[in-house]
Amino acid sequence: MYLFNAGLSPNGIPYAGATFDELLPDTPASRGSTASTTFLNPHDLALKRESDAQANLTPSGQRKIDGSPSTSDGSSQESSSSSTKHNGRYASENFSASPSVRGTTTDDWGTGISGLKMPSGDDIFADTEMSGLDADFEFLSPLERNQGAILATPEMVAVHWEAMLLYPAGYYAHGVTFRPSLILPENWRFAGALESAAQAGAEATFKPVNLEELIDSPIYAGKYFKRIDLDPGGEVPVFLDMVADNPNNLEATPQQIEAHRALVQQAYRMFGSHHYDHYDFLMALSDEFSFAGLEHHQSGENGVRTTYFQEWDKQQSWRSNLVSHEYIHSWDGKFRRPADQLTANFNMPLQNSLLWVYEGATSYWGHVLAARSGLVQVSQMQDGLAATAALYDHRIGRSWRSLQDTTNEPIITQRRPLGWVSWQRAEDYYSEGELIWLDADTKIRELSGDRRSLDDFARGFFGVQNGRHEPLGYTFRDVVDALNAVQAFDWSSFLGARLDGHGPGAPLDGVARSGWKLVYTEQPSNFFKDEEAYRKVADFSYSLGFSVDDDGHLVNLVWDSPAFKAGLTVGFTLLAVNGRAFKSDLLKAAITALNTASTALPGTLTVGATLPLEIVVHPIPAADNVPATGNAKYAIVNNTIVLADPVSYKILYVFS
Repeated sequence: MYLFNAGLSPNGIPYAGATFDELLPDTPASRGSTASTTFLNPHDLALKRESDAQANLTPSGQRKIDGSPSTSDGSSQESSSSSTKHNGRYASENFSASPSVRGTTTDDWGTGISGLKMPSGDDIFADTEMSGLDADFEFLSPLERNQGAILATPEMVAVHWEAMLLYPAGYYAHGVTFRPSLILPENWRFAGALESAAQAGAEATFKPVNLEELIDSPIYAGKYFKRIDLDPGGEVPVFLDMVADNPNNLEATPQQIEAHRALVQQAYRMFGSHHYDHYDFLMALSDEFSFAGLEHHQSGENGVRTTYFQEWDKQQSWRSNLVSHEYIHSWDGKFRRPADQLTANFNMPLQNSLLWVYEGATSYWGHVLAARSGLVQVSQMQDGLAATAALYDHRIGRSWRSLQDTTNEPIITQRRPLGWVSWQRAEDYYSEGELIWLDADTKIRELSGDRRSLDDFARGFFGVQNGRHEPLGYTFRDVVDALNAVQAFDWSSFLGARLDGHGPGAPLDGVARSGWKLVYTEQPSNFFKDEEAYRKVADFSYSLGFSVDDDGHLVNLVWDSPAFKAGLTVGFTLLAVNGRAFKSDLLKAAITALNTASTALPGTLTVGATLPLEIVVHPIPAADNVPATGNAKYAIVNNTIVLADPVSYKILYVFS
């Protein structure tokens, strides 16, 4: 039974498909098998095993997963973990039978949750000889960045299977088996975590995988493709698989490739293990494709610009925590996974309480390993850390919202843009979490006399059970115990104070303990300048309190900053600085001069002994009669701008 089959159109757009013609038992004998079973219909399978399901229900209506003994009140005797193990997988311990489920059971293979029964009249298979269902999907990639991530261009495509997927409800995800296939334009090449079974012309067929592995295994394909072996002769293959807008974008120097190879070895040295049969760094070098980055167990998605290699030295700020970050997630996030994220299938909600480990520790190690491997200069990593420390030291929203609470942000906002990030707080568990792990690392070094470090925690917590693929869950208590195994300390209070506290300021003890001090100067670091150039903004967050793009649009504004107090918001446009048309360099020069000048700047109105910086801004249009830029007539009276057409413009005096 075909789940999806969106054909290759004449214009060369690729399509993907996967067959779901059985529920394969998850046994060694069945893995890789193409033979059909007698259970072609999930509903038939449910009916066949209904009696077993009834027998395996507890009095409370909850299912027993792993045969654990029941107590007198019907509850199972479980460990302290908030997950229950099932054939190496986990399901939420409070997953109980819904009204439409008459019973649940699992067999020795862990095929799935069965016992589903649809209400009379709604059973699409009732009283018919139907044994399958065909569904055709059309996937429409966004065309503009403001519509979402662009996943398909004339030169490349990222196949995300979850966007073209139909699967039976009520089964463990690892018990539902698929046979994926892919048809691409002629002469396109592809890569990903899926293992090829056969290829005939433009069609590639992959070995059977379960639902979890399918969704976790995107395919990158393109007209211009290059594969580089990052661990020649290694125990398991590791590849850098690149697609690009132009074949010239794929050319890299030996030193650049060696830095990527060193990253693999640095990860092995720190974790002392791997948890994949092979790993693929999937990289799209494109100015059109816009998917940035995403972790997977046996691959990582990395969207970079076409100049990734050609402007190597200028893109360290972006490179410093992308490729390394997604790779480290194979250990931290995919293999060792927070227990509240281990669910039976994708219809069950997961929780994010430990994202400060999942993402925070990964961000820290991402920067550390990028520097150790030579992907970025050590000085760039240090300046990047200073930029992070400054950003979160000014995060005024911590006065009301804890870092722990920000782990709910992806659930609350679904990553929609925020108007006041500095006050609302966003996914701060990434970078502020990084500061916490720097704090922990330096604390371990201090207490142990530099005999141990967070590397020991990485190996002892994430590096266990070399070669294992099955996710291994953990709780907050597990993290505390693992830290104590490295260095005895009250880690529960240490972490709790930083996760639930409200400042003042960011957790910068790790910076001080490292012998560093956060300072602000008039000259930006190379990292800061690279970051501005990459984002195409000028950042005045620590003076005026905003960032502005090349067109003068305010793209970020710091709560309670001078700009905030003057009434500006995101969406305003800067028109002029001291009587001259806005340019970011003019504004930078004016701010510098105001800190050092003894006389008025040319074109600056001097009132008494003051040196006001005049910034003429255009507010967010509220009516059709807002005057066009440059046409407004105004006069300055008593240090205030007076408009011939009032309320259309404002003048902001920042320094005096």
